[in-house]
Amino acid sequence: MRGFTGLLAVLTCLLLLGGAAAASYSEAPMLQQRVAAGELPPVEERLPIPEDVYVVTPYDSIGQYGGTLRAITLSATSQGDDILAMPFPNLIKPDDGASVFLPHVAKSVESPDGGQTWNIVLREGMRWSDGHPFTTADLMFWYEDVLLNEDLTPVVGVKWRPHGEVMTMTAVDDHNLVIAFAGPNPFFINEL
Repeated sequence: MRGFTGLLAVLTCLLLLGGAAAASYSEAPMLQQRVAAGELPPVEERLPIPEDVYVVTPYDSIGQYGGTLRAITLSATSQGDDILAMPFPNLIKPDDGASVFLPHVAKSVESPDGGQTWNIVLREGMRWSDGHPFTTADLMFWYEDVLLNEDLTPVVGVKWRPHGEVMTMTAVDDHNLVIAFAGPNPFFINEL
């Protein structure tokens, strides 16, 4: 669980702006002064390439900036973080009915061979909150420096080695990643 939690922590740091319409974008009021001062590029320059912008459809209406978030939990040991973690960016996410998985940080996730190999394509132009590009190198960091680091991960969880061998992860380029298992792992998509 630690490795997956680490991956989630990395992904939650992403600046994934949703709610953007393809034709025009609204700037958050708290960022308008920074844009005007030249400290931050305009919103159009901070978003992924237009065809890769993830658009969030509001349930009712677009919300208000600011305010207070109150969270509840059913866990005696939680401080609400279990509920708050649910909307954070992941490679994929369930639809509102939790019946199918939809692309989220990933533009697509496919397995051409029944789950032994997974091809993941990241959205182009995604950036961390500090403006640095989010690429496969960030996921490779988790794989090489956390999951495969025996000091940090002395026992690799079974979800990362379902057939007794640790999965392999290869960055094809900045936006294409291949994950391979020793045998079929069709439920791996649930771990993403």
